[in-house]
Amino acid sequence: MKFQEALATSEALLAQGLSVLISGPPGIGKSALAETLARRRGWRLVTSQPVISDPTDFKGLPFVIDGHAEFLPFGDLFDLIQTTEDTLWHFDDLIQAPAAVQAALMQLVHPNCRQLAGKRLSDKVRILACTNRRQDRAGGFGFLEPLKQRFVSFSLETDHAEWTRWALGNGLDPYIAAYLSWRPSHLLVEQPTPDLAGSPNPRNWDWCSQVLGAGLKAGALYEVLTGVLGQAVGAEFISFLQVSSSLPDLSQIGVAPDSVPVPSDPVTLYAVAGSLLGRSDQLPAPNLFRYIERLPEEFQVLFASFASSKNAGICATQSFADWTIHHQQALGLHT
Repeated sequence: MKFQEALATSEALLAQGLSVLISGPPGIGKSALAETLARRRGWRLVTSQPVISDPTDFKGLPFVIDGHAEFLPFGDLFDLIQTTEDTLWHFDDLIQAPAAVQAALMQLVHPNCRQLAGKRLSDKVRILACTNRRQDRAGGFGFLEPLKQRFVSFSLETDHAEWTRWALGNGLDPYIAAYLSWRPSHLLVEQPTPDLAGSPNPRNWDWCSQVLGAGLKAGALYEVLTGVLGQAVGAEFISFLQVSSSLPDLSQIGVAPDSVPVPSDPVTLYAVAGSLLGRSDQLPAPNLFRYIERLPEEFQVLFASFASSKNAGICATQSFADWTIHHQQALGLHT
């Protein structure tokens, strides 16, 4: 299930009082979904890490009161029993939890019970768990069958177009969007390994954007990006950035859009689309689209899709409106 569909599905299921379990490979955005959902609904987010928890974290500690023993809740559990605030209780990396911890959780997540040792969760608490899968080599113990059966579960998957819209709308480096438009299969490469080697996934591309903003020298940048993305993809992305550094002087579009060269190599054209997006606030819209009209149509459409996600100002110009009218067929808007 893609991110936006998973978000809407989780929201609907939680509204029915069900506990939700989302699975998928590392770095795909499962925890981000929990954060997005809580922020969108105005819910307080409480995140627990069962992998480093003890059964008593979800049952309480025994204590003698008036001559008899009771299990007294503490920490997050005490808060979640008492709260009157709408709250999303998020279990992260649930598959890594030891069996004893999973057993302690079973009654708390049961939609018809939600209590353990006589202590009941507040009705304001909704439960969303995220987990990797056994094939992800994430140190997972597997699931106790009764715990698994207490969740409504589905898997999260990547979608290149959806992720690109999110990335550009959240300020990620436009060259990453351009590279992944050229190499969409590199958004997520599943190659779990016990070795200290990175691989591409949405979370790591987000980190790469931050790395690019750190101003590292060329040698350090190469070491870091190949460490984050893996040797093959990292080296290719570095090469793509080097292509970007040898583009025509696109700043001249502001004064002479007809004289700025248009590259013929497809890889360079992807880099041009990313570079134009980064400069779109600095160039007059009429000149910018005069140059864009000289690109092959598929790269015109690529720039337009980038702009619609990142630059609302450009999309509000008459130049963008005129370009859209002229390219209705390519955009699938014709009747």
